Amino acid sequence: MASKINADEFVDREGEGKPTLPKGVVLSGVTTITTAVVAENEVANSTGINAGIITSTHFKGNLTGDVNAGIVTVSSQTIVGSAVTISASGIDIGAGVITATSYAGSGANLTGIGATIMIWEYNPDPSDSAVTLASGIGITFNQKIKAGSGNITLREDSASGTVVENFGVGSSVTIANNSLSFTPTSNLDENVTYFVDIPSSSITNMAGDSYVGTGYTFQTTYTEYQLWAWGYNADGNLGLNDITYRSSPVQVPGITWSKPARGWGNTDGGGEAHSGLTSKTDGTLWSWGRGENGQLGLNDVIARSSPTQIPGTTWGTHQFIGGQQRGAIKTDGTLWVWGVNTNGTLGQNNRTNYSSPVQIPGTTWKWVEFGNANSMGVKTDGTLWSWGYSRFGELGQNSNVRYSSPVQIPGTWSTCAAGYYHMIAIRTNGTLWVWGDDSYGSLAQNPVDVRRSSPVQVPGTTWASCSGGQHTSMGTKTDGTLWTWGAGGYGAMGVNTNIKYSSPVQIPGTTWSQTQGDTSIHNNNAAALKTDGTLWVWGTGGSGQNAQNDRTQYSSPVQVPGTWVMARSNANYIFATKQT
Repeated sequence: MASKINADEFVDREGEGKPTLPKGVVLSGVTTITTAVVAENEVANSTGINAGIITSTHFKGNLTGDVNAGIVTVSSQTIVGSAVTISASGIDIGAGVITATSYAGSGANLTGIGATIMIWEYNPDPSDSAVTLASGIGITFNQKIKAGSGNITLREDSASGTVVENFGVGSSVTIANNSLSFTPTSNLDENVTYFVDIPSSSITNMAGDSYVGTGYTFQTTYTEYQLWAWGYNADGNLGLNDITYRSSPVQVPGITWSKPARGWGNTDGGGEAHSGLTSKTDGTLWSWGRGENGQLGLNDVIARSSPTQIPGTTWGTHQFIGGQQRGAIKTDGTLWVWGVNTNGTLGQNNRTNYSSPVQIPGTTWKWVEFGNANSMGVKTDGTLWSWGYSRFGELGQNSNVRYSSPVQIPGTWSTCAAGYYHMIAIRTNGTLWVWGDDSYGSLAQNPVDVRRSSPVQVPGTTWASCSGGQHTSMGTKTDGTLWTWGAGGYGAMGVNTNIKYSSPVQIPGTTWSQTQGDTSIHNNNAAALKTDGTLWVWGTGGSGQNAQNDRTQYSSPVQVPGTWVMARSNANYIFATKQT
């Protein structure tokens, strides 16, 4: 006689709302079980389930006996090694069928069973929101795998998001038995959602069956940093509660800082940028330095030589400094700006100055930078927008017309950087584009002195990051090489000369960080991070910005002692962070 056991015949022994098979009950005959948990670990024998059907979302304990011509259906996650034993002396599946979304255990005794290749374990886990920035990525499958073809791709946000890095299967992806692993060349960014895209052609089982899936997402965590500063400090811009120059790194009080803002030197409205802007891991935002035009965002025009909080607790980790403008992106993707707006640089469709943050429309801003009197930003959908002054066509609109609201530049882009009178951006295909003023070769078009009001390409298809200075430019490629071009006074090119270059020249080394913001060039000095955490600086040193305890110019990179996470070269001063 066929029998059926319903959920109401079970006992909730664990107090978790999971009905449990009572101890001593024997499953026999044709038994249908439609509940969450079948049997406690100490209870678990089924005898003679011939032509039986067992359905469940999870098994605990050992199922033993003969399952002849039976069907064991596991509709969710499944057969878990230590909880269920499958062996010749345990479950003997003769001509049986097992269907499940995933398997755990060796499966060595599953013969004649067609198992789909699928992921068993992830590292980081799907939807994890606390992944470290230096995380490697590992995936374990339910069976032995081998390399297929193509790339596994790490993207931001989603399957259609910006490409962070491609990992060639058979080269930068390591495969061992049923696992694969790969490590991003540079640390991941903070508080960012990443998508691991695993094409079906990239991995197969030993029978040649391809993995079928869409990949998965995880999110990095905020990291706490020590903030250090050195160089020019006449305006209190180092945040050290004084106006004393420093030629060696000095720590700004506090150990919960996020990344410092990438700054800019010369200005719209006179004077220098000389200020700092950085968030903390609690979502607060802090500014200091010159404030005569409201650029500190504190609703006044007062200078500060120590960090002072801007209202709000949902600020993200990306801030940026212009001449007399400042800006930051919040965790909800909204963009906020303040300061001088003479040329529409704040994107408010007016020319009104603001001493407190005002929002530019949109909720998907990803990366923004200020130039001299203009702005440019990339959204998470890969669109690129510019606004403000356009004396030399810096807005990329094929004109010299200025705009006080964002206007779109055609194409799909991954990141951007702003120079004094020129702009730089990288498309999602790894090509690098420039436009604006080329008086010193900053557009790398060879010959110089040709202004471009629409994007023109710099040779190469493997660009990873970019940075713009007064009349200088810098970028890294995916092979870890670092390149500069433009004005070379004071050794700004870092190639042991003081001459300008109208085509990219390589700074020695192949381990430079590829993360946007890890390299920055401004005025006549620069800073760049290597993947081993070493920090290198070069250029004019009159304010001690080379951190060598002197005021000497260096035309080739010199190392700043210590292990660093991030550095921003500003107008004759530098901010950098160390891991707390």
